[in-house]
Formats: sequence, C-alpha cells, structure tokens
Amino acid sequence: MSTVILSKPSALNVDMPGTSGSFSVAKKGEESKAIEVKYLLTHVALGGGGHQQQLLDMLAPVREVFDLEQLGFDEIMQRDIDDSRVSLDLIPYLLDHSNSGLVKLFPPIVVVVLPLQPVSRKPASHYAKITTTTEPLVGYDGHEFRITTAGTVGREQFQLREMLRPDKTVDPAHSVLRLAQGNCALAIVDGQHRAMALLALYRNLTGGWSDAKRAVYQQYYRVWPEEKIRGFDLNELQMPMIVCTFPQLDEDYAGSMDVIRAARRVFLDLNKNAKKVSDSRNKLLDDQDMVSQCLRAVLANVKAYDAHSKTPLRIWNVELDQAKDRSVISSPVALTGVSHLYYIGEHLLFYTEQTKDVVARKTFLARSRRLTDAYSRLGLTDALTSKEQTDNNRTNYTDKVADAIEEKWMLHYGQQLEWIFAKFHPFSVHCVASLDTVARLNSDNRTKLRALMFDGQSSARTFDEFEERLDLKIAEDSEWSAPELKSILQEVQANIREYQEEVQAFKAVRAKRFLELVKGPHSKLLRPSSDEISPIALEIINHLYSQIFTTIAFQTAVVLTLVEAYEAVHDSSAGSPYVLTEADVDQYVADLESLFKPTSFSQFASLSASFNDELREQQGALERIPSRAKFSDVVVSGEMKPDEWPKYRYLLLELWRPTADAIKKVVEEDLKVCRASVMKAAFRRELHRHCEENQVQEQDVDAAQRLGILDAVVKNYEQLLGNIRQKTTSLTTVRDGLKAQLGAISADDAEQHSQPEKPEAV
Repeated sequence: MSTVILSKPSALNVDMPGTSGSFSVAKKGEESKAIEVKYLLTHVALGGGGHQQQLLDMLAPVREVFDLEQLGFDEIMQRDIDDSRVSLDLIPYLLDHSNSGLVKLFPPIVVVVLPLQPVSRKPASHYAKITTTTEPLVGYDGHEFRITTAGTVGREQFQLREMLRPDKTVDPAHSVLRLAQGNCALAIVDGQHRAMALLALYRNLTGGWSDAKRAVYQQYYRVWPEEKIRGFDLNELQMPMIVCTFPQLDEDYAGSMDVIRAARRVFLDLNKNAKKVSDSRNKLLDDQDMVSQCLRAVLANVKAYDAHSKTPLRIWNVELDQAKDRSVISSPVALTGVSHLYYIGEHLLFYTEQTKDVVARKTFLARSRRLTDAYSRLGLTDALTSKEQTDNNRTNYTDKVADAIEEKWMLHYGQQLEWIFAKFHPFSVHCVASLDTVARLNSDNRTKLRALMFDGQSSARTFDEFEERLDLKIAEDSEWSAPELKSILQEVQANIREYQEEVQAFKAVRAKRFLELVKGPHSKLLRPSSDEISPIALEIINHLYSQIFTTIAFQTAVVLTLVEAYEAVHDSSAGSPYVLTEADVDQYVADLESLFKPTSFSQFASLSASFNDELREQQGALERIPSRAKFSDVVVSGEMKPDEWPKYRYLLLELWRPTADAIKKVVEEDLKVCRASVMKAAFRRELHRHCEENQVQEQDVDAAQRLGILDAVVKNYEQLLGNIRQKTTSLTTVRDGLKAQLGAISADDAEQHSQPEKPEAV
C-alpha cells in the first residue's frame, strides 16, 4: 500500500494588493546601519468582500492586539487613544453631513507587521527566517515575481510578492502582501485615531465589540447606532494604509536592531512634524537621548514586576503620558511620572556640583551633551577607550556605549531608584493601596472601572472630556437630542460618578495604610475603627500626597540627598565609584520615616504641623489649628518649582542620622549652612511683611523691631524643628550669627528674597 504525502497548507490567509516601495530608518549618526523598510500602499474599506473583513478584524490598536500586562516596556510604543475625540470629532468628519451623505477620506494610516511568538499574542523580536525566491510570470517574457517570505510553509508570517521587469527593476503597481492572521499582528504606528474611527463604524455594523479587550471602549461609540451609520453612503468608505515590514530583521540578523525598535523609529520619524506628542511620551521613545535610554531601563524593570515580586511598585504607578506636558500627576493611582524620573535621571547623569544650600538649583541640563562626567560617575573611564568616550555624547552614541552606560546606570542608580519608590513609607503605601484596589476591582469583575483607573494613562481624562462634550452636544444640537442619546449620557455620567467614588475609596485605603501602624492614646481620633478614617486625617494625608509626595521637587530631594552625600565622600574619579547598597537605602529610609511613618497620634500630629495644621483633641473630637510654624512658612513660601528641591533636601537632612562618620560629617556641615540660609531668608520675608503691613521703609525699622521680628522667626523655626525632629532644637548659635548681620540687610535685599515662589510648573 503506497503512502500518500499531502502538501502542507499555507498559513497565509489575508491578501492585500497594492503598490510596493521602500525606505530606510536609522539612528542619528548610524546611516551605515540603516534598516530597509519594505512597504505596501493599499487601503482598508468597509466594503470589498471577505478579505477586507479579515483585514478589519486583524487591524486594531495596540491596546487591543496585545495584553498590555504581558508586553515588555519597550513594546508600549504609542499614545493612548482619545476615544472622545474619535467619537465626537473624527467619526462626524468621516461621515460629513455637509456633503449630502458623502464621506471624507483621511491621510494614510501606517501599520507594522509584527511577528508573534508561537502559541502567544506577544510580539517576537525578529521575524522567522526570511527567504527570497523568484517565479516566472507566465505569458510575460522576462517578467517574474520576487517573493519574500518570513517563515516556512504552514508557519509563514508574511509574504511580499513584487513584479520584476525584464531589467530586474520592480514594477511597484503590481504587488501583493499576504499575511498569516494567526502568526502576525498589524500594529498601528501612525494614525490610530483615524483608524479607530473606521474600526468603530465597522464594529457597530457587525457587532464586533464582543472581545473583552474591545468591550470596555464600546461605551464611547454607542452614540453611533447601526441605523444612523447606514444612513450614509458607505460603499466607498475606505482609508489608505501603508503596511511596513523589515525583511532584514529575521532570526539570522546579527545586529542590535529588532522589529520593535525599528517600529519605534518609524513612529518617531513620522511624528516629528505631526500633531504634537506629549513631552513625556517623546522622552520615553527617544532612542537618541541617553537619559531616555536609562529611564526606559528602569521602567522596563517596573513593567516586569508581577505577583511574585517583593516590591509593590507597578507600571501604573508611573504616569507615562502626562497631560499637556504638565508635571502634576493626574492619574489617581500614579505616584510619579516620566517628567519626575527624567528630571532625576538628568541630575544623576549630568549634574556634578554638590548641593550645599537651600537655594534653587537653576540648571541647564538640557544643553548638556558631553558624557565625560557620566563616564566618571558610573566607573566607565577604564572600560571604554578614549576614542569611544570622545566620539559619543548624550544624543549620538553607539549601542556598545549605550549598553555599557545602561548596565552601570542600573547598578549605581536604577535599582536604588526602585528601592526608594518601593520602600519609603509614603511611596510604598500608595503602591500597596493601588494593588488593593486593582485586586478588588478584578474580584468584582468591574472591567470598565479597572480600565479607567489602571489600563490607560489618559483613560479617565478622556472619559471626562467625552461626558462634557456629549452633554454639550445634546444641549445645543437638535440632532443629538434623541432619547437614547440622553440615556447614554446618563449612563456615562453614572460611570463617572462610580469612577469618582472609586478614586475616593482608593484614597481612603491609602490613608488607612498610611496610618496602619498608629496605636496608643488618641489613635482612634485618626482611625475610629479598622474600616474608618477620620475626615480630617484623610484630608491632611491627601494634601500631603497632592502637594508634596507626588511633586518633582520632593522626589528629587529624596533621591539626590542620599546619592549626593555618598558621592561627596567617595571620589568617583578614582575609577570605581561606590555602589549604594540596599542596606544603605534601608537605613536612610528608616531615618526619614521617623517623621513620614507615624506610629502614634503625636507623631502624626507632628507631621501635620510640619506641613499643614496643628492637631489637638477637643471634647473627644479632632480639631485643626492654623500654624505659622510649618515648612511652607519657615523654609519656603508657597508651592515649589522642581528647581527648588534643595529646600526639601534640607528637611531630609534634619531627619537623616547616618552612622558612617564620613557621611555624618557631610550632613552636619550641610545642616549648618542650610539652617543659616533658612533663617536669613525667613527673616527677610518677615521683615518685608512687616514693612508692607505697617507701610514703612526697611530703613525705618529700628534695631528693637528687627530683633523682635528675628525672635518671632526663631520661635517659629524652632517649633518647626521640634515637629520635624520631634525633640527640642535650639537655634541660638544661628540666631546670634544672623543678629550680627542685621544691619547689612537692605530693603532691596529683603524684598528680593521674600517674594513667594511660583507654583510648580503645570
């Protein structure tokens, strides 16, 4: 009996005819290593038969194509989608009423064919082995097809068929790109908002929202029911599309580039002159900035944390796409942001002057391009040749130098950053509270609410904008006043209320975590029971987070106070700089927590008095008393810009009790300088205030009045130190030193130094 051998069927099941072409992408200064991009210009349409439906099913934003929790950090390439803009701006533009039902077209969307790992929806770094063959074109002498295929028969990822003329040049108009829907994905790298407009219409027509990853976004598009969509001429509704592949980047490629990095290069090149991407997103994606390189290394670690990780820090605790380039955190579960970490990283790599005072550090680090100091601080002066050190800079560097710096960065600074954000009590309890919240939402199967709070960096902002604009449309546009649209609006408003309630619940959980160690007399004033939190305590803790703990200035101070002190003692020019150990960080954090991790009512009262109001018991209830002896009155007036971080550094120096003699000496010497500077500035502010209130000139304030002002400053200052250090601290020596200088302080000097600082840039 003979054996019948059946040919293996091809996995290629989606065909796209179009026009082929090519271009190259490369890092700045590395044109010789350019990667060729082979593309096909085609279109995607609502009509056109089965292959178009397959294409529309295959095409999706990154948030739907992949499980974001399984992606590496480098694979989170794009902005979140502004579904409000898509639903209320782009779809109406696509279905333009002003042209009698005719449609408008958008510019091409750009997608990349991403290979998938076997039995996974996670992208592979390279395509399967790519082969190129030729096939004669029957009936056309001298013409043939050049066939570029990724993968073997039955396991193909893509195949590009291009017609070659007799002179072997490509006839671009007769090309076909074939895809294997199960082995690759189409990731949109430009035009995802345009594409989402078309996809939303298609899904509303076909019931295509059933997938769980899509369902959470359906609420934005229910305002476009099938009956309304079919009122337009949809037969010609199509959108041009450029589909990119990178044939060099198969499994045999020996270079450092991969498909994800090449796709990111395409994204950046296309967006240089497009609608402005947020500053934080640009910093994340920039392959030509050493600070960005180091930042991504840290965030890649954070992204990889899972249920078995000892740290509570998660990627949602970092706001990756900050709204309108603001440095203020807007996501309720985010603790820090790209702007925060980038600012810190820039100082760690490029700022070498030791901080010795409380004055603002006016820096121009964006102009710093040389890596000389970074080589020294990271111990790379002997690891790289002189030519390598000279030829590479912050914005133009080889992969070898980048890898060397990144490895040393993680050893000297990266892991220390992660320890601090995971261990320091105010930071840790925020992260733990977010884990508590996501676990509860998952157990209750509240997928929409979880998506709003955790899955997208701007989901909540988008939802709020959608509600506001939908409300306005219904109020002002008669075509949007239908009963069902009003019902949808009411549902959206109910979802927003639920979201706001959940945000408040998260803050309550965070406050309970913050106070979970508080015991002893009067502790019930803060936590009446295990499930309750005092409204006053909650308000104070929320203020601490919004105005202090989540600011760039405070977080920079927490990191740089520790790093700078050790670098002042250990000379990095010797070639082997000191590496801060986890024990060093633990001891430092424990000292800071003498103020920031209260274990009794009196400790929390000291913390409150240091930054807010004094607290006391009044007939069994908690009462707040305004204070003039808090940090914002004595050390600085008003909120602080990032460059004012040395003022927080001074506060932390008051708390730090290093055991190593050399570090202890640095701290003590800095404290002397800082205390004198703080008292002098506080006196100047009070003198200026006195002159304004009494409408007198500075020269008219006599010695007795000046001494009275100085005594009041000293009293408030000593009270602040008593709260911070939780023990009596005398400033007599500092007072006497300033007393001798009082006659030298001019009115102009007083006014110059007593103006309130501007709020942190927003």
